[in-house]
Amino acid sequence: MFTAIGRNVEIRNSQSDGKDEWNLEAYTVTFYGITNENHDHISVLNNASIDLSDNKISNVNVREGAISSNLCKNELLATNIFTSRSHGGSVMYANSPNTVFCTKIYLDDVETSILYSENYSAMNSSSTYISDNDSCIKLDIALFVGCKTARGGKNANNLASKVVQNGARVSIGFSENIGCEAANIWTQEFYTALLEGKSVGESVIDAEEASGISCTVICGDENFVLHLP
Repeated sequence: MFTAIGRNVEIRNSQSDGKDEWNLEAYTVTFYGITNENHDHISVLNNASIDLSDNKISNVNVREGAISSNLCKNELLATNIFTSRSHGGSVMYANSPNTVFCTKIYLDDVETSILYSENYSAMNSSSTYISDNDSCIKLDIALFVGCKTARGGKNANNLASKVVQNGARVSIGFSENIGCEAANIWTQEFYTALLEGKSVGESVIDAEEASGISCTVICGDENFVLHLP
């Protein structure tokens, strides 16, 4: 039985009286490995998918290549665990009365399909954003593994903080640039630790020690633990 500590969930085993017990068959995971020249964004997700399946989470959707921003947003809002391995970044612009950063993940190799943390005025027709009305309540864990996806930290205007503001339990991004190989090591070590029963916070510590990355930003409940059979 899979349990999610301390959360009232919608999907429950019909034979359970517990509010926090999940039906593993209904638990969904979405992985995006965006294709970019000279960057391997997919192999680590394939490995993590196998590890999840070995732990009875079989509903894992791994997408490779270019993804439309609308599909990305829809699947982000509808899944329980979301991970993107892609390029990321931030833009600084005037959002009266303040100058703010808006973070983003690139969803194709030409950097036109983009998911932003808010409605950015220079957004093109291939891009979209997470609005205040987009519910992320189904999300237990969101990982935006790319450069500057959590620029400014957990209280700033970035993708990691936005999904938590909209209901996600915990989300992770990065405040600075990160190398591709190091990011893959980080991702693999994070899932290895998580599936060993460690909390999100403990898993991040392991991932940073293994990868040398020191700019991870955790938004939300860093004590969240996956309890697997």
